[in-house]
Amino acid sequence: MVDLSIRPLQCSEVHSFRELRLEALALHPESFSASFDEWSQKRDEELSNLLSADASGIVFGAFVDGAGLVGIAGFQWHSRRKYQHKGSVWGMYVRPEWQGRGIARALLERVIARAREKVELTQILLTVTRGNQAAHALYETLGFRQYGIEPRALKVGSGDYRDEVLMVLDLLA
Repeated sequence: MVDLSIRPLQCSEVHSFRELRLEALALHPESFSASFDEWSQKRDEELSNLLSADASGIVFGAFVDGAGLVGIAGFQWHSRRKYQHKGSVWGMYVRPEWQGRGIARALLERVIARAREKVELTQILLTVTRGNQAAHALYETLGFRQYGIEPRALKVGSGDYRDEVLMVLDLLA
């Protein structure tokens, strides 16, 4: 394991966040519902709002001494009464040169710990592109289970569709 720190990103780190998020979208367009073009047009103010202390979400960053921000994981929970028991992981990404070192696991463990702090949350949802075996296996080791598949969930290019595996972690179990 590397010398790793997992913490919420601050508004002052918006440029590092943008850089890493755009890298993820450029390298793995098949893995995210957002597109590089959409995110590259977002203003700093809009991205800072994602990083501000918000009642409905948080973005965690993984920092390695000497390397800076190497991974991110967003977590959003719902404010609508009938959905308040659910939270969703989004934007999970670790730079390729830092993968395989436990960083993604540490990010997700922090997300799960944050979810457990919110007593109204009883489940965490996420999606993973079908075929992304490493991510799918990681999620399963953390207790997520598959509950469905959305066919053609993402359209990556002309005629290039990707299915998404729907997963849930039951916080009451």
